[in-house]
Amino acid sequence: MAETLTKSPVKERGHRPAFDPTDKQRKEVEAYAGVGVAQDQIASIIGISAPTLRKYFAEELERGAAKATASIAKRLYDKAMAGDTPSLIFWMKVRAGWREKPDLPPNEPIVVKGGLPDA
Repeated sequence: MAETLTKSPVKERGHRPAFDPTDKQRKEVEAYAGVGVAQDQIASIIGISAPTLRKYFAEELERGAAKATASIAKRLYDKAMAGDTPSLIFWMKVRAGWREKPDLPPNEPIVVKGGLPDA
């Protein structure tokens, strides 16, 4: 009589069961991403690898970062509209392309006329 082999319920070497994120984990990932925690650190907190984090939580990572950016942008805008000079300058540099230095042609020598007075 031939003996039939059956697969053991123990997982095969090198294979893990599929990751199934919980709603709680999804909220945590979004919150951590929203305050700027690095992805490798979020993965460590959740107990998974960074590639697994990106695979299963891509939307939460993107949404958390976008909400944080929007929140900071609103605060910067409010400060600028209230007359905060550094906020006004920052906004104009970043959003309106203002620069402190004039555009010079590349490799063009700068000529200084007059010189320094004798001491």
